[in-house]
Amino acid sequence: MWDAYRGDTYRTGYTESVNGLKLTCISDQVALDVSCSEWDSEVVKCIYVFAQKGKQYILYRSNDYGEQGF
Repeated sequence: MWDAYRGDTYRTGYTESVNGLKLTCISDQVALDVSCSEWDSEVVKCIYVFAQKGKQYILYRSNDYGEQGF
């Protein structure tokens, strides 16, 4: 499950469950974080993950509610 959590700003987390009851947060193992100085340097949230022709893609909202990109 992809989710958003708030610290100083919004970040994206990832949680898995083997049985659907016990959740294990593995956000530290997922390489999706803010960039150093780009359009997504402050916020990464509102994740949408989808598959297309055997590849996975992730869309997300960034700085200023996605004003400069998604």
